[in-house]
Amino acid sequence: MPATIPHNDLRKRLERTMGPEMLTPESAAFTLETIRMLSEGLPVQPSKVFKCLGWPATDETNTVDYLKNCGQIVFNDEGAIVEAAGLSLRPTRHTFRVEDTTLFTWCGIDTLFLPALIGKPADIQSVCPTTGRQIVLRVDPEHGIVSLTPQTAVVSVYVPDDGCETNSCSPNTGLAHGAKELFGRSGFFCSQVSFYSSSEAARALESRDDLEILTVTDAYDLARCVWADRLLDQAGSIGCKTI
Repeated sequence: MPATIPHNDLRKRLERTMGPEMLTPESAAFTLETIRMLSEGLPVQPSKVFKCLGWPATDETNTVDYLKNCGQIVFNDEGAIVEAAGLSLRPTRHTFRVEDTTLFTWCGIDTLFLPALIGKPADIQSVCPTTGRQIVLRVDPEHGIVSLTPQTAVVSVYVPDDGCETNSCSPNTGLAHGAKELFGRSGFFCSQVSFYSSSEAARALESRDDLEILTVTDAYDLARCVWADRLLDQAGSIGCKTI
């Protein structure tokens, strides 16, 4: 079941509605540093991120509130960040292992771009919603998809309505969803983006005109371009170290 929308068109749609441009350079830098800290497997205090970035604590509230309202960070009861831009310390069906640390992601496509932001390879396990079969892959920040089982695996990707534009922190997706409702483990976008063991397993999605089915390699290229490279550019524009 090949994608019916040219990949370049799909990329542009995602960039307009859900790309890192919805973030300011400062919030992009904060997000990037938070992801790297979370990848060590422990909750992250916002003040620690600011200290690492060398920013004054007086700017903390605005940046944190902005990202929270955008649905890009989630806190525990102690006020520490436990989820950020797709990476989570809380279990989901997408397991994301970096070195000896077991983490999780909000959706399938997060597993493909996060290694480039962390700067380390990741071993990923997910489950096909249709067959229950495990999808296992390794993603390297430099070499992309290093291994994939089964080789027939595909990824479903939500397609934003054509012509949508990013509106500050509330992307218009042609639906009544702001950014906070789009992202996160139960967000509208993330809940639609999964690994399937094969195109046959994803056949039930053929009737959906708001979903595309991509090969894992194509999904990686899309994720790297739309999210990883652009977030790194945003953060790097104000001097944040981007590895």
